[in-house]
Amino acid sequence: MGILILFGILNILGVKKAGIVQTILAALLGISVVTLTIAALVSSKTSLANMAPWWGFHKSDAIAPWAYVGFDTIPQAAEEFKFSYKKVSGIMIVAIIFGCFVYTANNTITAATLENWSDLIVESASTPWLLLTAAECLLGTLGKILVGVAVSSAALSYPCPDQF
Repeated sequence: MGILILFGILNILGVKKAGIVQTILAALLGISVVTLTIAALVSSKTSLANMAPWWGFHKSDAIAPWAYVGFDTIPQAAEEFKFSYKKVSGIMIVAIIFGCFVYTANNTITAATLENWSDLIVESASTPWLLLTAAECLLGTLGKILVGVAVSSAALSYPCPDQF
């Protein structure tokens, strides 16, 4: 309830302040995912061998499909802020590249860190927990905090249509 009240007050204060918070949340998401990616790249706990099977797994074995949302808000924001078409195109390209990076990084970090990730998907009803498990394996409590910050930032930076 506190977060809802905070964002309600923020929206009453105006679009500029909400935009600053959105930018901070996007930066926190990026920093969290980049930190986890670097940790996975330098850790002895990760292995390319863990990523098998490379092909032939079931579509339901996607590790983080929940992370691939929000692109529909770009045209909404562009329309409300009266951005030029050139600026909107740039924003969309950066957003799509960043979204692809986040989604790919989440899946790659998890698969490279957890030796039996495909079996764990079958056992777990909730695949986001696998990223949390992988992050904890890599960085302990800090890894769990980074996933929490990333997921919270992603969810909180998803604007409502009436926010603009």
